[in-house]
Amino acid sequence: MLRQALIVGVLAVSVPASIAYDAESTTSGVMHSPPAELQDGDLVFRRGRDAIGRIVLGYGDQPRFSHVGMVVRIGEQVMIAHALPETASDPGGVRLDPLHSFSSPTRASDVGYFRPRVLATGQREEIRRYLLESVGTPFDLRFKFSTDDAMYCTELVLKALAQVGIDLAPSLKAIRVITVDEPAFAPDALRQSQQLQELMSKTE
Repeated sequence: MLRQALIVGVLAVSVPASIAYDAESTTSGVMHSPPAELQDGDLVFRRGRDAIGRIVLGYGDQPRFSHVGMVVRIGEQVMIAHALPETASDPGGVRLDPLHSFSSPTRASDVGYFRPRVLATGQREEIRRYLLESVGTPFDLRFKFSTDDAMYCTELVLKALAQVGIDLAPSLKAIRVITVDEPAFAPDALRQSQQLQELMSKTE
């Protein structure tokens, strides 16, 4: 908890003043309904309303999102595998949450749905297997992409895609923050990858 507090504190100090706004203020102000047929391995991004979300949005060129997870279908239910830091009431780490909870207006002021441009059925199954096996992995307070014993949100998604030969990390712009041992990848850097396409919602 001490290391997490130090990292968050340093991040907060380095956030540009322009990003320290009320979470109700967003780039789009639009909540999108999920596409009709989300599949295993699809990506769901959100623009968080919490303090950590605003801190993450302080990095990058007008970033849209501060958090990302991947779809895991369990029966008819759409679940999102994602990694969260520990809080006083939550142990954090890689977890599965229902889509409606992940994208709830109380947690997100904007949500986007994306899909890898080339992903076969067998690859989706492998990604799903990897995500389920990753549940319970601790949150990566070191933001260290080179290790697998703990993961942050973008790291989880990148490594799930890498399992099926889709290695996006080398093409993404990384950020470097004091107290963090190596460059890290922000969710919005992944969102801007040319290897992803945004899915239209049911109402669009």
